[in-house]
Amino acid sequence: MFRANLEIFTPERARMNWAMTQDNLGVVLREIAERVGDKSRLDEAITSHEAALTMFTRENALSYWIEGQDNLGDALQAKGKQGRDIMVLEEAASAYRKALDGLSQESDPEYKRIRTKVDEVLASIDQLKTAP
Repeated sequence: MFRANLEIFTPERARMNWAMTQDNLGVVLREIAERVGDKSRLDEAITSHEAALTMFTRENALSYWIEGQDNLGDALQAKGKQGRDIMVLEEAASAYRKALDGLSQESDPEYKRIRTKVDEVLASIDQLKTAP
């Protein structure tokens, strides 16, 4: 369904709909990848989120940009954990931090939720660095 929508919603005709579809496709691909352990689906998810973020900018669609960064962080975190890859986990932390930068207050529930994800990623990195 999402891929069919990408043929209807093109960046030229409906850029925001195209970007939302890309971001949603990335979420679905990540969820499938996590259930079945499929690294290629995680790569597709990351590509979809990155594509969405070419249209969702901090300046033109802040809430979508924050959500896109958060979703990208989720996909990168899943890939980093699956592959035990510190560099990918650091990319996840970076995406989450970008999302945090777009939020105005630390008292915002979204801020706390995403901050927790940063802490989880950093803990995973520490575990990998100290593992034999």
